[in-house]
Amino acid sequence: MANTGLCLLLEDNLFAFTCVWPATLCQDEGERDMKLARWALREEHDCGDSIDSDDSDDSEGPSMHQLPALLDRRLASIQRRVGEHREHCEYDAGSRVRRGPLIAKMDKKTVYGGLMKMCGRGLQLESHTEWVTARSRTGILSGCWMFEVQVQSGGLQQIGWVTSHCHLSNLVGVGETPFSFAFDGQRALKWSRKEFGSYGKNWQVGDIIGCCLDLDRGHASYYLNGENLGIAYSHVRCGQGLVYYPAVSLAYSERCILNFGALPFEYEYPLPFAAPDTSDAAAPVPSA
Repeated sequence: MANTGLCLLLEDNLFAFTCVWPATLCQDEGERDMKLARWALREEHDCGDSIDSDDSDDSEGPSMHQLPALLDRRLASIQRRVGEHREHCEYDAGSRVRRGPLIAKMDKKTVYGGLMKMCGRGLQLESHTEWVTARSRTGILSGCWMFEVQVQSGGLQQIGWVTSHCHLSNLVGVGETPFSFAFDGQRALKWSRKEFGSYGKNWQVGDIIGCCLDLDRGHASYYLNGENLGIAYSHVRCGQGLVYYPAVSLAYSERCILNFGALPFEYEYPLPFAAPDTSDAAAPVPSA
């Protein structure tokens, strides 16, 4: 029996939806299109998408002029879910290189200690709490990695790395717990285990901080507008399943913008550091 239907196939075959009707059940194009419109409306209800009250008639169903809008909404709903699936898709659980979503970002599930406003896929941060920390959902286990942060305000910020072993709160931020390292450019300090020491130089609003972690050598280092500030910590523990995540702690109303590699880095760096958000980041980068 011949079939007449609709097939929606999206990129990379991540999602395919096929709706098929026997041709004998559709005596003419009008009847077929009406079935199509009713299917689109039903699917929209099933997906929880809103429907304007004047776009539907409970007794008669959708009219023909509503069909294009209904199908557009349905396709947008499918594309949105494909995007959500892609963002939450993880590398092989057995990877010895990195953990987490393919697309590195911050989100509300990894905010500790208070309220954090997030924009631009969780890469523009603003603190709405006295002391709050956010970390990336993508972490690393080996190799050389880095990300950039643009300082958007002149107050207290601590930028660096944490692990899943860190107990972060409104009192404990980046660099204030074991297995955590931070640079505080307002006071030109480095932090780890709540211990601090002089490091680097003071940053200014608009400066770009390069945060580098070399797990092959066990080094944590920073760059200020492309200038190497030197090794901050030289005995970074790695292995044994330790996963390090990019993280920032912000005082109230402080702001910053992060780049995990979705955009080209502002500066060139001498070591072959990879970015968590690049398609070829699934393999470790060898040390120089």
